[in-house]
Amino acid sequence: MAMAWGLIKNNLKLMLRSKWILVFMIVAPVVIISLLANVFEAMMAIDYSIKPFVTGYRMTENSKYEDTVGLLSDIAKENNITLSEYPEGDIESLIIGGNVTVFVDISDDKLIIYRHDEAEAESAIVEAMFSAVSYKINEAETILTWQAEQGLTTNGSAAAQGLADADAEMLRTVNIETDPVPSAKDYYGIIEIVYFMWCGCISLAAVIPSERKNKIGVRLRLTSASSLQLYLGKFIPCWLATIMEMAVALMISIFFLDVHWGNWPGSILILFLLSLAATAFGMILFTVFSHVAISMAAAWVILFAMGFVGGSYMTYMYSVLPDAYIRLSPQYYVNRTLVEFSTQGRSDTMIPCIIILLTIFLVCTVIGFPIASRKEVSQT
Repeated sequence: MAMAWGLIKNNLKLMLRSKWILVFMIVAPVVIISLLANVFEAMMAIDYSIKPFVTGYRMTENSKYEDTVGLLSDIAKENNITLSEYPEGDIESLIIGGNVTVFVDISDDKLIIYRHDEAEAESAIVEAMFSAVSYKINEAETILTWQAEQGLTTNGSAAAQGLADADAEMLRTVNIETDPVPSAKDYYGIIEIVYFMWCGCISLAAVIPSERKNKIGVRLRLTSASSLQLYLGKFIPCWLATIMEMAVALMISIFFLDVHWGNWPGSILILFLLSLAATAFGMILFTVFSHVAISMAAAWVILFAMGFVGGSYMTYMYSVLPDAYIRLSPQYYVNRTLVEFSTQGRSDTMIPCIIILLTIFLVCTVIGFPIASRKEVSQT
C-alpha cells in the first residue's frame, strides 16, 4: 500500500508541475467563459414576454363595428391592452413616434392592421380580438338575413344581436409559467466547467511519457506492486488533479465573472460523479491507444461530438437538433441538471444524470482495468 501511495504522490506532482496542462485546465475555461458570455449575452437576455401596450383605432362613420367599441375596450383591458381612438393623424407617424404599438383602421367591410416589425405578437393578439368580434357580427348578419328572407321580424343591428351574450372573457390571454432562461454568463460559466472537467484526462499526458522514458512500469512490475495499485497510481492522481484544477477555475468564475451556481449539495454531487466518470473515460482511452497524441485526439473528437449535441457550444434550449439526438449525449444531462440547479434549484434530469455518470464510471473501469493489466504484463 505504501508503494501505491508513493506512486500516487509522484504522479500527482508530475501532473501539477506541467505548466501547459495548468494553463489549459484553469486559464482556458475562464477565457472561453468570458468570450462566449459576451458573444451570446444579447441573445439570451431577450425578454419574450408581452408587456401592456396601446392599440390605436380609427373607424368610419356607420361602421358595423360602431356598437362594439365598449366590448372591444373591455376585451382589450382584459388582455392588458389600452384601446385609444385617433380620428386624426398619420398612422405611420403614430407608430414610429411610439404613441401606439398597433393601429387598426376600421371601415365597414374590412380591417387593416398596422404595426412595426417588432410587434408581431402584439398585432396577432389584436387581430384575434377583432376576429372574435367580427365572427360574432357575421354570424348575426347571416341569421338576420335568413329571418328577413323568411319574413320574420328582426330587432336591432347585427352587432347588437351578435354580441348580446358576449363579454370580455370571450378572448383572454393566459400567461403560463415556463422554465427561466439563464444568462449567457451563468450558462457558459457552468457548462464550460463541465466540458473541461471531461478533459481532465489530459493530465495523464504528463505521466505516460515519463513512465516510458524511465521504464517505470517495468520496474514496478518487478516489485510486489499489483495491477490494481498500478492502475490506481494513475487514476487517483488524475482524478485529484482534475478536481483541484477545476475547483480553481470554478472559484475564479464565481468571484471574478460572477457566475451563479445553485443547489450546491446537488451541484457538488454531480461534479464529483463527473470527475470520476471523466477520469475513468480518459484512463480507458490512454490505455487502449497507448500513445499520448492519438489518445488526446480521440478524446477531443468524442468530447466535441458530445458537447456539440449536448449544449456545450449552442445552448441545448435553442438547439435545432432533434430531441432524440440531444438525449444521446451524456453532456446534455450534466449541462441541463447543473443549469437548472442554477435557475430553479432543482432538475428533473438529476436522477438520469447520476445514473449515466455512474454507468460511465463503472463500465470504463470494468473494461479499462483488465486492458491496462494485460498491457502491463506484455511490457514486462
